[in-house]
Amino acid sequence: MFALAPLPFGSLDAVWVALWTVLLALSLVTADYSGIRRGHLLPIGIGLATFAVYASVACLQWTVWDGPFAAPIWSEAARLLQTKPHPRISTIATSPLLTLAPAALFVVATLRAFVMATEEGGDRQIARIIGRAAVAYALYSAASLVLAPHALLWRDKEAYLGNLTGTFINRNTAATYFGSAAIIWLLALIRELRIRSSRRMDAVQNLRSLMRQPPRAVVMALGGFLTCYSAVAATGSRAGFLLTTVLVLLAASLSVDWWSLAKRVGLWRAAAAVGALLVLIEIWGGGVAARIDQRGLADQGRLQVYSRVADIVADYPVFGIGLGAFEAFFPSRRPAELGSAGIWVRAHSTPLEMAAEMGLPAAGLVFAVFAGALVALGRSSLTGRRSSVIAAFCVGLLGLLHSSIDFSLQIPGYAVTFAALMAAGLARLDRPSRAEGHRDDRRTEREPRTALSGSERPANSGSPAG
Repeated sequence: MFALAPLPFGSLDAVWVALWTVLLALSLVTADYSGIRRGHLLPIGIGLATFAVYASVACLQWTVWDGPFAAPIWSEAARLLQTKPHPRISTIATSPLLTLAPAALFVVATLRAFVMATEEGGDRQIARIIGRAAVAYALYSAASLVLAPHALLWRDKEAYLGNLTGTFINRNTAATYFGSAAIIWLLALIRELRIRSSRRMDAVQNLRSLMRQPPRAVVMALGGFLTCYSAVAATGSRAGFLLTTVLVLLAASLSVDWWSLAKRVGLWRAAAAVGALLVLIEIWGGGVAARIDQRGLADQGRLQVYSRVADIVADYPVFGIGLGAFEAFFPSRRPAELGSAGIWVRAHSTPLEMAAEMGLPAAGLVFAVFAGALVALGRSSLTGRRSSVIAAFCVGLLGLLHSSIDFSLQIPGYAVTFAALMAAGLARLDRPSRAEGHRDDRRTEREPRTALSGSERPANSGSPAG
């Protein structure tokens, strides 16, 4: 499911959301819970409690409410129709079973990935399947862009004809998805280089040895990273490419002691490598740079829309306008300055849209939970935990930052990927300490930030996307 969710147009259709939810729920029923420990109960409990509050607010919005929080639109409808429709908090009468479905999928995917990551090697298995699926989607999209630019899977492609979108309809979501996969592959590459380096040789000698006979896992990890990062650039997404570049560099800085490595290589060689890297980034991001020069960093009118959404939040601060009501409600608040530009079925800011639809208390609770998860992952990443924790932290930042100015996390196909990677990292925060005699196993589990010339390759490692 973690590999297939992005395939059918980002799983936007309700039938796909229902299918993935049912299959993941069935998988949870038959899962192996032997790896769950007492320390895992707190994050699981917080996640379930947050969803329970979120779902309760959505159901409250939909039920008949003849009190002070009822939306004024029902009184207006009663006057125009000369009848008395049932008043609600929500400005629409859509059942919460439909509007809650994407959130339920996110929660089930998070739980399944969390349980899977408590198994031995489960976190690397999740990263492996997501990384390989992303490479397959990137290669398909590149071939489709050349051979059939007007087609997206079995449908006609209506927008972004000159951009790579993977299996998604929107290029910005595609950029965030491929950016998340690029982080996975980069960490896999660093891990493979580290465990194949010898202490008897310096960093330059290790790299020369690897270049003479590059191991298959190293070639796969490097190819996966280059493919996914190139796919991000080919989407033409400005925020997607810039955020991916920053977080790829952050992931690398958390995984490697670059100062120690630079001293081993030589400062002038390190400076030359940095210069070459900047040139490559400029080449990769040429199309994105052209868009920034032409249109700036933000689309015209987005700030006006954010201002109007903030006004909606101010008008409905407690319970919001109703989950899923933004598309129907926003035309009444659409600023005249926009004219006919843009289709604003979403606010292009997931936090703002959630605050408008669910109210500040419920939205604030969700924000606090995500912020707490990122803080925990970030602290663990700084102390040199495993690569799955660093991947979760960087992918979490990428998804949340991009969704603050767009809507990537509102696309189920990417939300499942995001949930799986974050859950895999959270499940590894509470690792028990190893016995002193098992130094090699402890180093593999904790993966401290050392220079690449760290140790010999353990006999049992070799995950190409771990």
